Amino acid sequence: MSNPYKTRAGGATVTIFVPYDCGNNCPFCINKKEYADMTGFSLEAICDSIRTMDAITPSCDFVFTGGEPLARPDVLQQMLDRVPEGHRVFINTTLPVQNCVDESDILRFLERNRHKITCLNVSRHLVRYVEECPDAFLARVRDLGVPIRVNCVLFADYPRA
Repeated sequence: MSNPYKTRAGGATVTIFVPYDCGNNCPFCINKKEYADMTGFSLEAICDSIRTMDAITPSCDFVFTGGEPLARPDVLQQMLDRVPEGHRVFINTTLPVQNCVDESDILRFLERNRHKITCLNVSRHLVRYVEECPDAFLARVRDLGVPIRVNCVLFADYPRA
């Protein structure tokens, strides 16, 4: 492995921070201040980076995280459209329940892209920093055939019990 971007056999894991001021107020978010200022954000720059990483390591995984990638499914769609077939794609999300995104918009997005999405990594917080989608919504996503992994986010030291 002579290329410094190749971090494992077969490629790399490319993490794409989708810079949206997501509306969540998770105290552990290291990117919140950066997301508040959109200066320098360029969708085309991110798409160019996707093309570059595909050329360097064509077996890489792409992880879309944030902020909240599904806060703007229209823009996330443009990024996913740049990911060539054959890559694994993961989306880290809270499956937002926000005024800016309707559940039906998220379901349409996920249905349209279910063949591209390797796994939807859904964060659940032990302490509620955000309004999380109802479990029934998770069931609807699962019924679309989109693989889901639920991650419990712990931010402090909690007793083992």
